[in-house]
Amino acid sequence: MKSRFSLINGGLYPETLPPCFISLDAKRAFHGIVSALDQAKFHEKKTEYSRYNSTKHDGSRRFFGTPNIVTYFHISSFIWRNWKSFEANFALSSFSIGKPKLMGDTDERAVKVPSLSELSKHTSTNLKFAPFILKADIAQCFPSIYTHSISWAAHGIEQSKGDTNKDSTANTYNALDFFVRNGQRGNTRGVIVGPDAYRLIAEFILSKIDDELQKAVGNLIVGAVRHVDDYYIGLRTEHDAQSVLSHLREVLASYELNLNDHKTRIYSSLEPINDLWAQRLRDHMRFGTFGSSHDRVERAISEAVTTAKEIGSDSPIKIMLRSFDEAEAYRGPHWEFIE
Repeated sequence: MKSRFSLINGGLYPETLPPCFISLDAKRAFHGIVSALDQAKFHEKKTEYSRYNSTKHDGSRRFFGTPNIVTYFHISSFIWRNWKSFEANFALSSFSIGKPKLMGDTDERAVKVPSLSELSKHTSTNLKFAPFILKADIAQCFPSIYTHSISWAAHGIEQSKGDTNKDSTANTYNALDFFVRNGQRGNTRGVIVGPDAYRLIAEFILSKIDDELQKAVGNLIVGAVRHVDDYYIGLRTEHDAQSVLSHLREVLASYELNLNDHKTRIYSSLEPINDLWAQRLRDHMRFGTFGSSHDRVERAISEAVTTAKEIGSDSPIKIMLRSFDEAEAYRGPHWEFIE
């Protein structure tokens, strides 16, 4: 990570906010006070955060937040100083396909997380010919993360519980736990959804959970992928799947997390991983560099709008918009029609 301001300049606000919300001037705004803030970083100053909600793909709503920028400065500074440790924890997971990638100064976001659209490709490779698949979803992942588990993932649960001082020299991640709590009015339950630093923190914890699950039942797993809080685990038998599910519950519970039973199931690998509509739609959206014909663009828009109405979700529209953006359609000959 180039700078302690990387996560502030391009990752303070949630992506759901309009582009007029920017924090690119953060470094200039902090000029001359950085040293004083570093010296006062362990002051007990619980701050509020701005809270708002936005729709999810299924029409339900999710709360997002923007923390106090000074508190977020301390979180960003910690991650910047300990980036090698973050990368080491990410590397513990052999399941994750959503490992965050740091972006450049000219990119829109500080961190990029691979999209769910890459799931099919990775599951086909990683799950191989496993006859059964365990699909599991962590219930309310970000709102359920216990802030103390940040230190647990870094230092171990027992060691962390033995020394909870915020300025501990042995358990250095106690400091990050403290900064996160300060940014959400002292709450230990949940982390804010939206800013990029919290994506990194969540992946830090979940990568450690993956490692512990692998050590417990690795011989039973044919292959597995995790995208943020969604697991797809390939097993040889239904009995193995039940055993791995039980161990996954135990490991998650040790970090104060739980599975969403409504989204957790064991099924035959002959069933498609992704909905067929999503696979069909992505075929229509493979534009590459934007030299597509007018007819193909019109067909893609029609497919997305029709599918969205049929399934009662705006996910097809999001896939379409993301595809246009990635292909830089706004530079192409059909932009006026697309608008």
